[in-house]
Amino acid sequence: GRMPRSEKAKLKAEILTGENYVEDSEMADLKSLAKRIHDAYLKNFNMNKVKARVILAGK
Repeated sequence: GRMPRSEKAKLKAEILTGENYVEDSEMADLKSLAKRIHDAYLKNFNMNKVKARVILAGK
């Protein structure tokens, strides 16, 4: 299901205020890695409704 609004707001506030206890260099590395993974995913796994329907239909 969906995340409750209060919990989502709390997580956003935690990220924005930097209350997570990870060092800045580690966080920068994680963000960089996440961005590279996301970009690679978008580049190599194009998905639109037509392709999704074909896959789900088993053709």
